[in-house]
Amino acid sequence: MTSSFHPCFEYTQKLLGNLHFQHLQKAHVLVVGLGGVGSYAVEGLVRSGVGRLTLVDFDKLSASNVNRQLHAMPHLVARPKVDLMSERCLAICPSVQLRGLCIRYQPDNAEAILQAPAEAPYSVVVDAIDDTQNKLHLIHSCMQRKLPLVSAMGAAGRLNPSAIRVDDLADTKMDPFAKNIRRQLRRKYGWSFSSPSNISAVYSTETRSPLSLSPRASVLEENQDSPHGHKTLGSVVFVTAVFGMHAAAAAVAKLAP
Repeated sequence: MTSSFHPCFEYTQKLLGNLHFQHLQKAHVLVVGLGGVGSYAVEGLVRSGVGRLTLVDFDKLSASNVNRQLHAMPHLVARPKVDLMSERCLAICPSVQLRGLCIRYQPDNAEAILQAPAEAPYSVVVDAIDDTQNKLHLIHSCMQRKLPLVSAMGAAGRLNPSAIRVDDLADTKMDPFAKNIRRQLRRKYGWSFSSPSNISAVYSTETRSPLSLSPRASVLEENQDSPHGHKTLGSVVFVTAVFGMHAAAAAVAKLAP
């Protein structure tokens, strides 16, 4: 790839320099989970000039997503999130190469998801999964494969976007969810966190709001058959969006020459 001028990314090129921008253009980023955090992470990546994206999410848009998910509009309810985010990416940058997988990441299909095309191996993986066990499996799988990983911890129950941090997963502080992820990775997969893990964890040092600590059943009919409708904590866009943009920034940093 040459250092040709890209009108849409002029200011990115000015800030990062041609070499770093070329790395972004050549990169292939896998984003797993396109909810409140993942949708904003994808937005940050495509607007930064990442040349190829694989987007993974099994879910369809629901009305309860509108408060915090980038692609969520009331008239789009019931459409697959992968399709909506793919359309948005192409509207922003028609030249971006996209692969959308409308499936849930889980152990029995992990190999198919993590097996990138031979001509375009993954440069970075962004984990924005809600389900803890599937998140653990994705982190473990990326560590096994030595795939650079950015993993979002819990954004729910927080109100202060200024408390969001990015640190190595071994070094997070004041986040019980991140601590639990480390503990389960030790117990289930045998990983040690006595030294840096090279996983960039996006997390919050804010104590969760007491109002969010007792999840209530969703009143929306569309959520009655969903496991998320009965156990998901409350969340707001000015936190999930900042989580997502921190994840995009950490991925761009990993793509530096």
